[in-house]
Amino acid sequence: MTTTDIQKLKADFLAKCHRELLQNRNAVEFICTAFGHRELCAAYFESPWSETLRGCPDYVEAGFHVWTMTEVLFPWREDWARFFREHRPEVRRHWMTREERQRLASLPETVAVWRGYRHPHRGAGMAWTLHEAVARKVPLARERGPGTPFLIKGEVLRDDIIVYTNCREEEEVIAMPDRVRVIEGGPA
Repeated sequence: MTTTDIQKLKADFLAKCHRELLQNRNAVEFICTAFGHRELCAAYFESPWSETLRGCPDYVEAGFHVWTMTEVLFPWREDWARFFREHRPEVRRHWMTREERQRLASLPETVAVWRGYRHPHRGAGMAWTLHEAVARKVPLARERGPGTPFLIKGEVLRDDIIVYTNCREEEEVIAMPDRVRVIEGGPA
């Protein structure tokens, strides 16, 4: 099978998926079956199907799958910031379980958070964890290529946390970068 044959098969598959998306209006199924983890954010925010996806009743829920299945979110940080600004109440409803909402409510007013990363500009990300040990693993597990692993500690007001999720057993919190005050950090 040639590269051209493979590209045609993929294009035909995506066209079929798009037709099904239009018929069924099921963003979660479309996102989770049609794309690999490297393509998810692009498909969700920048593809020819983005507008159709936004019209699906499960669009916000699909965002959770994109967020949790994508290894590197930073290139789409502006898209995610807009998404969270536009959908914050729905995100809290659809992205957190009852237990996660209770855990978030139980956190102190000012929450200590950690972030691990390999590239200096990525300290301004939205994904943080409540555990230093988890943050130390991130630059080694998720980020590829050269660079020094960094670890920073920050503080964020509980009310500024958009989401708390433990779906990957990381006690992850999502907050806009300008809402987290970095208090210490450097090379890990």
